[in-house]
Amino acid sequence: MIKGYKLYKVGKRLVTGVVLTTGIMAAFGMNSASADTTLVSGSDSAVVKSDTNQSENQTATAFGSVNGSDHIAMNSSKNSSDNIDNKVAVSNITTTQNDKDKVQAEKQTTSNTDATVNNDKETAKNSSLSSSTVLSTDSNDKATNVTPSSEISTVQTSGKTDSSAQVQTQEPVKNGWINKNGANQFYENGKIVVGEKNIDNYWYNFDKQGNYSVGLTNLLSKTVYYDNNGHMHYGYLKVDQTYMYFDEKDGHAVTGERDYGNGTMQYYGQDFKQIQNNYVRTNANTIYFFGTNGDAVKGIRNYDNGKMEYYSNNYNQVRNNYVRTNANTIYFFGTNGDAVKGIRNYDNGKMEYYSNNYNQVRNNYVRTNANTIYFFGANGDAVKGIRNYDNGKMEYYGNNYNQVRNNYVRTNANTIYFFG
Repeated sequence: MIKGYKLYKVGKRLVTGVVLTTGIMAAFGMNSASADTTLVSGSDSAVVKSDTNQSENQTATAFGSVNGSDHIAMNSSKNSSDNIDNKVAVSNITTTQNDKDKVQAEKQTTSNTDATVNNDKETAKNSSLSSSTVLSTDSNDKATNVTPSSEISTVQTSGKTDSSAQVQTQEPVKNGWINKNGANQFYENGKIVVGEKNIDNYWYNFDKQGNYSVGLTNLLSKTVYYDNNGHMHYGYLKVDQTYMYFDEKDGHAVTGERDYGNGTMQYYGQDFKQIQNNYVRTNANTIYFFGTNGDAVKGIRNYDNGKMEYYSNNYNQVRNNYVRTNANTIYFFGTNGDAVKGIRNYDNGKMEYYSNNYNQVRNNYVRTNANTIYFFGANGDAVKGIRNYDNGKMEYYGNNYNQVRNNYVRTNANTIYFFG
């Protein structure tokens, strides 16, 4: 729509002022993008407006309106203003043509600028999926930044409307547990944790890929066990009908002797499994036996239908030695650790005898068959020679410890005994 402007009061001075003002505007390059202009002369005024969004035709019409006003003024004072009006007309024609060229050039510049800004806006919009920086322009082609969301770390622009917006997206720093391809991994300051790590009072071990260890695991200085959650295990662990034991302080798998609870002892092999129902020889002189509960045996152990062994208070098996369990009971355990039964010859011709209950015979007779009778004294040794007993009675035992019956015995050249 083309707007026309009327001059309600006409006078030579007023027309001349409008014409001169128009010439000055043309001379200083005032264009269609300038703000509204108001001319004031006393109480009479003429207003000339040029909107920033008006086209070339609107600009030309405005100048045409001035020329029309000049014509009205000329009719009022024709004789005095002919020369001035002719000059103004020539000046207006020249100025209007120059303004038209400038307006056309500015419109082209504005169009190019708008296209560049629109391209920048589209580029910024496509640079971010979740949030972006959008550049908008006002009528003076000034770029306005719209605050981006927190997920966009930086937005770099040249500050000019003809440059593209550069958007860089930075991932948040990883910390804590992260599930990656179904495996839980632990991060600190964006770096994956490898090796041993205490997390929430649980010890874990992470391999080179960041996966936590499960099961029996060899570390640099010890072997430990991690459950299915990756937690280090402490205490007993049942494996293959036996047990492993992991130290309560640092979790290392125990091997060898483990003393616990009022002098009780267990033993764990090099495979970390507890020894049960079996012997353990730790050196040439030390043999242990561990029962069905894994504890080392102390005292008498009966086995294999009547055999007997004995283990001292230090759990070591007694071999080649006596064991007195009370005032009337003495055992002797041989080189294989078994208790002796029957005749035992020792110390170059001495003889002892152990009954079927493995107790040594003392101060008593032993008949091994119809023709063989022995007598074992207070020290358990078999008697040889004359034995006096029961207030004057006498017996005689030969060099083989057998009692002489129904036969003579000459003790020297002048002494001969008969034993019935």
